[in-house]
Amino acid sequence: MSTTKGIKRPFGNCPPRLNCCEAHMWRKLVRACVPGLLLPSDRVCFELLVKLATKLYWNGHFYPTLTRGEHKVLISLAAKFGMTPGDRKLIVDKQAQSQWVEEGKEKYGL
Repeated sequence: MSTTKGIKRPFGNCPPRLNCCEAHMWRKLVRACVPGLLLPSDRVCFELLVKLATKLYWNGHFYPTLTRGEHKVLISLAAKFGMTPGDRKLIVDKQAQSQWVEEGKEKYGL
Protein backbone atom coordinates (compact mmCIF):
# COMPACT_ATOMS: atom_id res chain seq x y z
CA MET A 1 0.00 0.00 0.00
CA SER A 2 1.50 3.32 -1.02
CA THR A 3 1.21 6.53 0.94
CA THR A 4 1.41 10.15 -0.13
CA LYS A 5 1.75 12.82 2.54
CA GLY A 6 0.39 10.47 5.22
CA ILE A 7 -2.69 9.46 3.19
CA LYS A 8 -3.06 5.71 2.80
CA ARG A 9 -3.85 4.70 -0.75
CA PRO A 10 -5.05 1.16 -1.48
CA PHE A 11 -4.04 1.62 -5.13
CA GLY A 12 -0.55 0.23 -4.71
CA ASN A 13 2.78 0.86 -6.40
CA CYS A 14 3.42 0.92 -10.13
CA PRO A 15 3.71 -2.41 -11.96
CA PRO A 16 7.30 -3.65 -12.45
CA ARG A 17 6.73 -3.95 -16.22
CA LEU A 18 6.76 -0.13 -16.63
CA ASN A 19 10.02 1.49 -17.72
CA CYS A 20 11.63 4.24 -15.62
CA CYS A 21 9.87 7.11 -17.46
CA GLU A 22 6.49 5.43 -17.07
CA ALA A 23 7.15 4.66 -13.39
CA HIS A 24 7.98 8.34 -12.82
CA MET A 25 4.75 9.35 -14.59
CA TRP A 26 2.77 6.79 -12.52
CA ARG A 27 3.96 8.38 -9.26
CA LYS A 28 3.35 11.87 -10.60
CA LEU A 29 -0.25 11.07 -11.67
CA VAL A 30 -1.06 9.19 -8.45
CA ARG A 31 -0.06 12.31 -6.49
CA ALA A 32 -2.23 14.44 -8.80
CA CYS A 33 -5.39 12.38 -8.21
CA VAL A 34 -8.00 13.20 -5.60
CA PRO A 35 -7.21 11.15 -2.44
CA GLY A 36 -9.40 8.08 -2.08
CA LEU A 37 -10.40 8.04 -5.75
CA LEU A 38 -8.04 5.36 -7.06
CA LEU A 39 -8.93 1.76 -6.33
CA PRO A 40 -7.19 -1.49 -7.32
CA SER A 41 -9.84 -2.09 -10.00
CA ASP A 42 -8.68 1.12 -11.75
CA ARG A 43 -5.12 -0.07 -12.34
CA VAL A 44 -5.57 -1.23 -15.96
CA CYS A 45 -7.13 2.03 -17.15
CA PHE A 46 -4.68 4.04 -15.06
CA GLU A 47 -1.77 2.21 -16.69
CA LEU A 48 -3.10 3.21 -20.12
CA LEU A 49 -3.36 6.81 -18.91
CA VAL A 50 0.25 6.62 -17.68
CA LYS A 51 1.52 5.25 -21.00
CA LEU A 52 -0.26 7.96 -22.99
CA ALA A 53 0.81 10.74 -20.60
CA THR A 54 4.40 9.50 -20.80
CA LYS A 55 4.20 9.52 -24.57
CA LEU A 56 2.89 13.11 -24.47
CA TYR A 57 5.33 14.34 -21.81
CA TRP A 58 8.45 12.94 -23.44
CA ASN A 59 7.24 13.98 -26.88
CA GLY A 60 9.99 13.48 -29.43
CA HIS A 61 12.65 12.41 -26.92
CA PHE A 62 11.90 8.72 -26.51
CA TYR A 63 8.40 8.35 -27.91
CA PRO A 64 6.67 9.48 -31.11
CA THR A 65 3.95 12.11 -30.85
CA LEU A 66 0.35 11.28 -29.92
CA THR A 67 -2.19 10.61 -32.65
CA ARG A 68 -5.59 12.31 -32.54
CA GLY A 69 -7.20 9.12 -31.27
CA GLU A 70 -4.63 8.79 -28.49
CA HIS A 71 -5.22 12.43 -27.58
CA LYS A 72 -8.96 11.79 -27.20
CA VAL A 73 -8.36 8.68 -25.10
CA LEU A 74 -5.88 10.58 -22.89
CA ILE A 75 -8.36 13.39 -22.25
CA SER A 76 -11.20 10.93 -21.62
CA LEU A 77 -9.15 8.90 -19.13
CA ALA A 78 -7.87 12.02 -17.39
CA ALA A 79 -11.48 13.19 -17.00
CA LYS A 80 -12.56 9.86 -15.55
CA PHE A 81 -9.80 10.10 -12.95
CA GLY A 82 -10.82 13.65 -12.01
CA MET A 83 -7.81 15.34 -13.56
CA THR A 84 -9.75 18.04 -15.41
CA PRO A 85 -11.17 21.04 -13.53
CA GLY A 86 -14.82 20.29 -14.26
CA ASP A 87 -14.59 16.62 -13.32
CA ARG A 88 -12.53 17.33 -10.22
CA LYS A 89 -15.23 19.75 -9.03
CA LEU A 90 -17.87 17.03 -9.43
CA ILE A 91 -15.78 14.53 -7.47
CA VAL A 92 -15.00 16.97 -4.66
CA ASP A 93 -18.67 18.07 -4.49
CA LYS A 94 -19.81 14.43 -4.21
CA GLN A 95 -17.26 13.74 -1.47
CA ALA A 96 -18.36 16.85 0.45
CA GLN A 97 -22.01 15.90 0.03
CA SER A 98 -21.44 12.35 1.31
CA GLN A 99 -19.50 13.75 4.29
CA TRP A 100 -22.38 16.15 5.00
CA VAL A 101 -24.88 13.26 4.87
CA GLU A 102 -22.75 11.20 7.27
CA GLU A 103 -22.45 14.12 9.69
CA GLY A 104 -26.24 14.62 9.52
CA LYS A 105 -26.84 10.95 10.30
CA GLU A 106 -24.59 11.18 13.35
CA LYS A 107 -26.13 14.45 14.49
CA TYR A 108 -29.75 13.28 14.23
CA GLY A 109 -29.11 9.64 15.20
CA LEU A 110 -30.15 8.21 11.83
